[in-house]
Amino acid sequence: MKARKIRIQLQSPKAALDEFVEKAEGMARRKSRAPRRMKKDDEIVLCFEDLSVFARVFSPERLRLIRTVRDRKPASLNELARMLGRDYPNVYNDAKFLAEQGILELEEKAGRGRGTVKPTFEWDGFDIAV
Repeated sequence: MKARKIRIQLQSPKAALDEFVEKAEGMARRKSRAPRRMKKDDEIVLCFEDLSVFARVFSPERLRLIRTVRDRKPASLNELARMLGRDYPNVYNDAKFLAEQGILELEEKAGRGRGTVKPTFEWDGFDIAV
């Protein structure tokens, strides 16, 4: 089974755009062949211009949140907030942001009243490319 990785690249916006254009042109040249399928679940790539942007996205609190979800598998965001000793709104905002980036998954579960949101981290790790 292939490992599921999050690849993090440090590159300028121009370099990221140049890489995108190069790949798009390569796909256009191969138009006679069937396009290669990307497996969404195998890898996501996050590009950052420099380490300061990376550090804002992966703040110490967000990294602690990711590790807690991975290791302790909370049943809900409320439980995660208690485990972290943080206010629910801050945990919710960080979890939502990480889910928007594809790092966490938030599964809504029906229940009495509002229901719950269960966070999960299903990745095998991070690869960093400079």
